[in-house]
Amino acid sequence: MRYLLGKDVAVNKEKAVEYFRRACDASLPDGCYHLGLTQYHGSGTPVSMPDALASFEKACNLGEGGSCNNLGIMYQTGSGVEKDADAAADFFAKSCSLDDATGCLNAARTAAVVKETADMVKFLQKGCNLESIAACFSLGSAYLHGTGVEKDNLRATAMFGKACRLGSADGCFLLGVSHFTGNGVAIDKAKGAKY
Repeated sequence: MRYLLGKDVAVNKEKAVEYFRRACDASLPDGCYHLGLTQYHGSGTPVSMPDALASFEKACNLGEGGSCNNLGIMYQTGSGVEKDADAAADFFAKSCSLDDATGCLNAARTAAVVKETADMVKFLQKGCNLESIAACFSLGSAYLHGTGVEKDNLRATAMFGKACRLGSADGCFLLGVSHFTGNGVAIDKAKGAKY
């Protein structure tokens, strides 16, 4: 990373790729992940979707959740591979199982598209537990509207509160609205005005 970002050394993307490749050859998952990123984006090496795919697959098989998420995106969008919604969903779910919050959010979104709302909620809950702002906000919305779960204003407000604490302006707004209207909490206009 030092050569890629220029930390204490001059930026040398080619040298960074060389070190990522060595790390990946030694079966270090982070090395394979970063090698895949350089191959995908053409940073220090030409763009090569087949090489990026192979690097991400190796890293994913070694337990690197971000690589599983990237594979899901590649299969979802058809980047370097034929589009395959089932493969994308499987990679997103594996990413989430490896505690990648972005993978949980993508798994939830994929589940929502195919109307698997119970799975959607499960993935959102895990993503929120991993402190994904978007997952917490989306889980709050699911509880607010009863999507995949019983409508529960108290839980919705709690999820909007967590999203707010993590930095979501929308979460703060809906938390404030909840305090103004008494939706899931006692009416407290002074508290609502804070948000």
